[in-house]
Amino acid sequence: MMTMMSRPERQSKRAQHAGTRTCAGCHERVPRDAVARELVHLVFVPSDADAGEMGVVVDLLGRGRRPGRGAWVHARRGCLERAAAKGLSRAAKTRVVADAAVLAEQIVAQADRRTTSLLASAQRAGKLAVGATAVSEARGAVMLLVAVDAAAAAKLPAVVAAHRDGRAVAWGDKQRLGEALGRNEVAIAAILDDGLAEAIHHAIGLAQSFHGGPSHGGACRGGSVDD
Repeated sequence: MMTMMSRPERQSKRAQHAGTRTCAGCHERVPRDAVARELVHLVFVPSDADAGEMGVVVDLLGRGRRPGRGAWVHARRGCLERAAAKGLSRAAKTRVVADAAVLAEQIVAQADRRTTSLLASAQRAGKLAVGATAVSEARGAVMLLVAVDAAAAAKLPAVVAAHRDGRAVAWGDKQRLGEALGRNEVAIAAILDDGLAEAIHHAIGLAQSFHGGPSHGGACRGGSVDD
């Protein structure tokens, strides 16, 4: 026999869940202060195929501010696949046409664009040291970005120390890192601000969650940088 909750019990349950977001894949509730770190926002959009169906797009760059109803999902392939299969339709209370692989591609692309944007912000704010000499002489480097094809830079004492402390991340090749910083090629850069470093690390990690290639980021290890 089903047990009915009393009104105070229902109010208590609502209060307990207030300020949380639920993953549409695994249904785990995430506290609001952890949402930005753990979840990706998806927004429902009208589907061209059928007026009775909805589509869905990633809203990583909007950080949850894109208009329209939406859902949240963990930055995990399994959660994204379960959400695409059933969870998003349940959240929207209508059929949602979703392809987990397409959504994963959108997450990677938007995370990479966010990384590039944050690097530009760090550069404008004077919170970035670029090149082996500048990085070696920098004081207060919070995180180092090393191009995956920068073998010499990976052997610098500053990089070795940062890797040992978990502060070195591989991202892009020299050309890609250079393009992000308005230069031809860049082998290494240091982030000198805690907040920017945390945001960049999160964006790179988010892309890495859905892409196995080192060009999309990852811990900087001796074997991950090519000669």
